[in-house]
Order: sequence, then structure tokens, then C-alpha cells
Amino acid sequence: MATSPLTLQLQLQRSLSFSHSLIPNLYHSFPSFTTLNFNPRKQPTIQCSSRNSPVETTNRNSVRNFSKKIPSPSSVSHTDKSVSLESKSLNRVIEKKKIENENVVEKKKKKIKDSRRVKLRLSLDLCSKRGDLNGALSFYDSAISQGVKLGQHQYTVLLYLCSSAAIGVLRPAKSGSGTRTLNTQVSSVNRNDDDNRFCSDSDDDNRVLDNSVSVSCSSSEKLDENDEFKNLALRRGFEVYENMCMNKVEMNEAALTSVARMAMAMCDGDMAFEMVKQMKILGLSPRLRSYGPALSTYCNNGEIDKAFDVENHMLEHGVYPEEPELERLLRVSIRAGKSDRVYYVLHKLRSSVRKVSNTTADLIVDWFRSKTASKVGRKKWDKRLIMEAMENNGGGWHGIGWLGKGRWQVLQTSVGNDGMCKCCGVQLATIDLDPVETENFAKSVASIAISKEKNSNFQTFQKWLDYYGPFEAVIDAANVGLFGQWKFMPSKINAVVNEMRLKLPSKKFPLIVLHHRRIRGDKRDAPISKAVVDRWNNAGALYATPTGSNDDW
Repeated sequence: MATSPLTLQLQLQRSLSFSHSLIPNLYHSFPSFTTLNFNPRKQPTIQCSSRNSPVETTNRNSVRNFSKKIPSPSSVSHTDKSVSLESKSLNRVIEKKKIENENVVEKKKKKIKDSRRVKLRLSLDLCSKRGDLNGALSFYDSAISQGVKLGQHQYTVLLYLCSSAAIGVLRPAKSGSGTRTLNTQVSSVNRNDDDNRFCSDSDDDNRVLDNSVSVSCSSSEKLDENDEFKNLALRRGFEVYENMCMNKVEMNEAALTSVARMAMAMCDGDMAFEMVKQMKILGLSPRLRSYGPALSTYCNNGEIDKAFDVENHMLEHGVYPEEPELERLLRVSIRAGKSDRVYYVLHKLRSSVRKVSNTTADLIVDWFRSKTASKVGRKKWDKRLIMEAMENNGGGWHGIGWLGKGRWQVLQTSVGNDGMCKCCGVQLATIDLDPVETENFAKSVASIAISKEKNSNFQTFQKWLDYYGPFEAVIDAANVGLFGQWKFMPSKINAVVNEMRLKLPSKKFPLIVLHHRRIRGDKRDAPISKAVVDRWNNAGALYATPTGSNDDW
């Protein structure tokens, strides 16, 4: 394009040409930029051309008006910034919408997974209720294939079903009585509570366990089928347990107890006991049912020392054996001929069970009729020491060990309402708390009182009691004074105190416990006679409980 030397070029997006030259200017469009030419001549014509349009002629005023509309470089820059901000804002909106859509998709997926998890839980609970192991394993396999994450409850139900089938106490579509029996090696798993069933339904009519492990089969083929089912339960049970550990699902006492039961089915007492020890490591509290598999396995295997190790572990963790556990310990002790162990367990039965079942009674009779029982015992002993030991133990037993040798006389008899044996005519002793039980009871009462009393009032009472005690009897003076009427009568307290003194061997005043307001009197009741109060105080027999202290202690 021909231009004068004074031509000023400005690049724009479209091509424009302005000329005041007498010679017509030729215009050529450029593909990528626009050119503006200014020539200070007197020619009034102005040519405007576009890349795709013909040249148009306008007057000078139009050119001026048009030139005013051309944006300055600063305004172009400001526009670019606005466009950039709008672009960023649009990108943020698009990104936000994208995230929202992703969240909606995730929520839908989570809802589907939650729905599957809920259905799985309900299905497994129903299988537990019916004792349907195959159905439960089918639901489990389906959930794993669909990527459903199982929780603690689902794993616990599966382990319970597998362990029950492995030890032979799973009865599909049947219910058990829930009582504890002694004629089966797994009686420890048959409790009288709903904890044996790890399902949400607590209806007592829907028990899963039966109380017998015996399987009545009419053919060896049936026995083989039963063994195959137990092996399947063991294999799948340990598979479920491994998955639970691999997925780091939190363990609970019920799950570990089920694993211990599977170990019992394999006659592995060490593994069953290890499950109990794991509970302590995980901060779980073992229960009586937790010890049953290990104790039962050791007793059945004749491992007497390990069996009593389990019992010691129970006592250390505040779990006390009941008759089924003691019956197993007694049986294994008799088989091993351990007379000292038999003596220990018999006293355990005496102190904790009192009245034994027929099965345990038959076992005790078998012991006293055995040759081993006739050979153990002292030939000589000090009768005085025996009587002192019996008195110190609360009466009825001495705890020194077997006395005498020779065959025992075993007879069946009954005891009258007066406590007299109808066979030998001996009066049964009234058994009191032994010294250890008395001390533990006193400590427990003191700890409760101290925790509830204010200003160490009970500790003050303990010091007072150490100074003025001991007492042979205690009188709750408030109840005596109010007995039979609404009005407090101090004369009744005095009458009971005097009568009590006459009956006590030492003729000493009994301990009189009365709130200090009763002694001074209030608006309704007159104070107790000063002479009577002084008499009790001089004898060191009256303790006035302060405000905030419970006189029932």
C-alpha cells in the first residue's frame, strides 16, 4: 500500500485506511492485523475499508465521530483484564459444578453401599436367628464380590455361626433352652443370657444354640456329612477372622470368644487361651464365657496344670468360676489323682455353689468311693487346733486338709429344718463369713461410704470406732425410737439398750448410732434426757452422726 512519509500506522483487528492525498491510495488487507493511515492533506475524502467489505467514503465529521469511538490502549488493557476476571469466575463456577456433580455421584454410591450394608446386616442377623451358616456364608461372599465393607457386627455374627457349627451346637431352625449343662464339653458357651447370640433380635424364643453336642446318626454316611460340615465351618471361620484382621476391623470380646471356640473344636487349648490373653492387650474385659473353651480343652486333654492356670487368670481379672467350670476342674483333678486339687475345688463348691447339681454330686460320690481318697489324709492331728481353725473360719470347716485314712462311708441322707442330719445326728454348723470375706466386706463398705460422705465424716467415725470399739451389737436408734408410731420415743431406745446389755456375753453397751439433731431435739420432738445421754457417752457407746453424714452407715 502506497502512503506518504507522514503516514502513522496503528494495528487493529480490522483494516481501516484514512487518506487526504490527491492520489488515490491503494488498500490491501492483511490477514493478521489492521492498519490505520493518517495523511495531513487537504483532500476531504476518507476511505474506510474492511477485509471483506468495499471502501466507503464519509465526511470529516463522521471520521471524527468514528475516531472518538476507537478505544485507547489503556481501555483495551482494562477490557482484557475484565475478560480475564470473567473467565476465571466462569472457570470457578464450572469447577464448583463439577465438584457438586462428583459429590452427588459419591453420595449416590455411598447410599447404595449403605443400603447394601444394612441389607447384609439384616440378612446375617436372620441367619443367626435361624442357625443358617450356609446362608450367612452366601451373603458374605456376595458382599465381598460387590465390594461392600463389613463392620464389626457382621464379622462377629459370621464368627459366631462358624464357631457354633464347628463345635456342633448349631441347630438350624431350632431353639435351645439357654440353660447351662454339665454333660457336654462346650457347656460354657450355652449361657442363660442372650450374649451367646450375636444378633440384634433379643427374643428369647429365637435361640440359636442347642444344649447338646451329641449328634444322633443312623449311619456312618451321616457322621461323615456332619464332620464335613464342621470342617467347612472351621475353614471359613478362620478365613473370616483373617479378613477381619487384614481389614483392621476393631475386635471385641464376642469375636475373640468365637475364635477360641473354633480352637476348642481343634482341641487346641493354647490357642483358645491366647485369645483370652489378647483381650487384655486390646483393653477388653474377658467374661466367664471367654474362658470356657480353653478350660474345657485343657480338662478334656488332661492338662491339669494348664487348666488351673486358666482358673488363676480368671480370678486375677475378677471372673469367678461357676458350677460347670468347677465341675470340670473337679473331674480332671479326680482323674489325675490330685487329692489337694480335689480338696481345693470341693471348698470352692461349698463357698460359691452351696447346692450342687446331681451330676456334680455323683462326681463327688465317685471321689469318696475311690481308692485314692482312702489313702490320703493325716493319721494324727491336734483337735484343739482344728476347733480353733473352724472358729476362725466362721464355723463348719477348718481348711487344714484331709484328716484320717481309710475308706469313707458314703450314705444318702437328708437334713431337717432344724439343721440336724437324719443319718448321723450331727447338727450342721451355722456358717459365718470367714476372716478374708469379712475384711473385704468392711473395705468395700468403707470405700462406698468415703466416696459419698462429706468432710471426711466417715473417716472420723472409723477413728472413733478404733478408739472405743469393738462392739458386739449395733442399735439403729432412730428406727427403734420411731418403731410403731410417728413420734420419736427416746425411752424405747433406752429400753432396748438395757435389754441388749443383759443378753450380750460381755454385758457391754452396744453401739448406739443416732443423728445429733435427735439428741438435741427439734420442734416436733423433745430432746433425750441429759442423764441418759451422759450415761451412754460415759460408756463410750453413743456416736452422734454429724450433718451430711448418713447414720445408716
